Amino acid sequence: MYLRVQVPNGNVTPMNGIIPKADDFQYSQIELGYDGKLYFPAKTLNRIASFSNPDNPASGVWDDNAILITLPSNAFGINPITDQIDGEDYLNIFNATAECCNFNAVWDQLDFIAPTGSHTWDLSNPLNNGSSIARIKGTLHIPSGSHITIQNMELRFGLDGKIRIEPDASLTIDGTKLTGNANCSNMWLGVEVIGTGITGLPDQIEQGQFISQNHSIIEQAIVGVINGNFNTNLTNEYGGFISCTQTTFNNCHFGIKMWNRNKNAEYTSEINSCTFTGSTSWQPYSSIRPVEHVALVDVIGGHSSLPGIDIVFRNTYGRNTFINADYGVGCLNTRNIILNFADFTGCGTGIWAGIANSVNPSASKFEYLVFEDCHTSIRLMNTNGDIIGDNVFNRFSNPQHLNFFGVFAEGARGFKIVDNTFNRMRYGVWCNNSGSVGGSISSNNGGNIFNECWRGIDCRGDNQNLQIKCNTFNNVNQPGNEFSTAWYIGGDLGDQGSTGCPTCPAGNVFFRAPGRMDLYAEPGVPSTQCPATNFCYFRNSQPPSVIPLLYTPVTIFVDDTQIPKTASSCVGQQMMAMAGNDPGLAQNIITSEQDQIKQQLMVNELIAWYQVEAMEVEAIDYLEQRNDEASKKLLLPLYLKEGEISNARMLLNEHCLKNDDESQTYCHLNTMLIDWYDNGLSPFYMTYSERLILEEIANGLTTSAAQAQALLKMVYEAEIEVWHPSDTGNARMARPDHYQTDLPRIRIHPNPSQNGRITLSATTSFEDKTEALIRIYDMKSQLIEDRYLEFDPEKSLELNYENLPKGIYVFEFILKGYPSIHQKMIIQ
Repeated sequence: MYLRVQVPNGNVTPMNGIIPKADDFQYSQIELGYDGKLYFPAKTLNRIASFSNPDNPASGVWDDNAILITLPSNAFGINPITDQIDGEDYLNIFNATAECCNFNAVWDQLDFIAPTGSHTWDLSNPLNNGSSIARIKGTLHIPSGSHITIQNMELRFGLDGKIRIEPDASLTIDGTKLTGNANCSNMWLGVEVIGTGITGLPDQIEQGQFISQNHSIIEQAIVGVINGNFNTNLTNEYGGFISCTQTTFNNCHFGIKMWNRNKNAEYTSEINSCTFTGSTSWQPYSSIRPVEHVALVDVIGGHSSLPGIDIVFRNTYGRNTFINADYGVGCLNTRNIILNFADFTGCGTGIWAGIANSVNPSASKFEYLVFEDCHTSIRLMNTNGDIIGDNVFNRFSNPQHLNFFGVFAEGARGFKIVDNTFNRMRYGVWCNNSGSVGGSISSNNGGNIFNECWRGIDCRGDNQNLQIKCNTFNNVNQPGNEFSTAWYIGGDLGDQGSTGCPTCPAGNVFFRAPGRMDLYAEPGVPSTQCPATNFCYFRNSQPPSVIPLLYTPVTIFVDDTQIPKTASSCVGQQMMAMAGNDPGLAQNIITSEQDQIKQQLMVNELIAWYQVEAMEVEAIDYLEQRNDEASKKLLLPLYLKEGEISNARMLLNEHCLKNDDESQTYCHLNTMLIDWYDNGLSPFYMTYSERLILEEIANGLTTSAAQAQALLKMVYEAEIEVWHPSDTGNARMARPDHYQTDLPRIRIHPNPSQNGRITLSATTSFEDKTEALIRIYDMKSQLIEDRYLEFDPEKSLELNYENLPKGIYVFEFILKGYPSIHQKMIIQ
């Protein structure tokens, strides 16, 4: 440079004699601008100095205040200024990218391999010079034989930063925070806990082990912790051990992922008194709340740590809490998940449970939970045998539009919804297509209480063996626009109650304000007992509150059984308890039961008992003897589990020979499942034509729709909301506005794309043009594209990604006013 430094006072003396302070520019990167001047940003952040004609400094001119400018203070750890190479004038300020900031940040370690043996790190640690804060750009590797405890520290990681714990290694964090780089506002990858594989070694000490305790914090991670590799295709690394106690997961895109299992495991991971929160994440998911706090896939739950149980939820030090995420807890292809004494607040869906291609019943227990301001508190998709009991929905009776669905059951069957309190819900229970297997919204000791709901229970589709018994409906105090009816029947609902015994009548109780009524039924399949109507209700004779009032007397017949309701009318034992767990005696009890719905619920209970006792062969024998529609539906997965492929195909062929929509969709879906099962294939490798078939089924109204939806969610992370026909009749009975809480349905075609060119279409509840945001991420969660555009729901968008390398990407689509939806995009 053609500048002199005058000694001893340290001032800069350019040729023209102006003497600025040298330390004003000590951190600057000096640039030669396109206009030929040198530019010097000043550390006071309010000006840029310039020096003209630097090639001939004798005639150069120093301008100490060439440009007055206000820079963003410490944006991503540096103060970025637009250069002049492209003709900018320094006045258009941009933010440095997360990648740029990550590259220029100061790190204590690029990568670090922990020593073998047992070590405790605190202020005395090998990562830095005695500070409680350590900065690691890349991987903290805990190799086999290394057992590290980190106490009262804060570890900050770069964009590609992660912790990898190998088998026969452990990491314990105690009062410690794991986070990204706040200066760059970037997330980090998270913690990989590597196991010995899907058929690995049995003992906990042989796996990678991660223990967090004593109010540790894991925040701003793409995946807080996973029991394997982030690449979930690596089945040889499944099965890591995770124990999180009194740990906070804050703004993690996914908090905990338990992805598949070690089938030989004799150890159990646990989540104990943890808090999962969300607000605004950092890059690359800036301004997006967490997707899923806990994601469970193909794992087995239980009450306690026993061989064969993969995960338990505990509340030793208080309730687990799940706050502000798209999903609080997700259960995909899981079995026997026991989740109780937990709180869910502000989640799009509190609990999502679905069976995509598992041949086992889900049989989860969701009990003693509290939900507040969740659009859907519990969503069941094609599940079997779940118990939802003793929960409180909308604890503080907040507005109905913030608490839309209490329990949303789509294609679920064999469930028991018992002894819950639903406060001011838009829909307490929405049940669509429980089918011939059915389920129960009832109890033996009091039933559910529906307080001031717009609709307590809404039944759609095929619910021929759904029991609704001994519930209480309070509809006295809510305003008129918050009440529709206690029950709505929009499809085939089995007759409720029967005659001949003290506990036979339906036993529901109705309290309502003057002018309000309780039951509304659309015309449908004629009742077998009351053929002039499509629904028959057998009520108690007394007290008056057991007598329902009808909106639609032409479609509902109410029969007075002349049996008064007493304190014992809703009391009884479960069937297997009555039979002393003797399956032979249970079969006799089933045979003697004349009420069709009660009989089917008993069959469900017996089959569930057989499966718990690992007596699938006996279950098959019994169902083959019954040979009715429900038994055949229960038989198919049992055949597959026992490897009886030919029997499964013969059974399915009975449906394939029929021409109705219900039979054909069931045939197409299960043909794919049997083919995959028979050939050892995964749904993740489905063909494009198979995907089109699934999408058509998923968007339909048959009982197979829910399973098709679960498969699409599993493989493509695609959410599809099934369309249901609008209510007819009185306009006041119409389905309420969804307040833009429902997700639009999107379709990317073709997907996979051979050349990167795709067409995007969406089905929405509005017709006007609106602003849409599209983001593309690679599988490392790096943001590839972020752009706004105008979206017209009546037209498709042509998008070009020819410049992207071949691979799998995450396509995020956000319409203004709607939650974000994600879908996998493949370029081949």
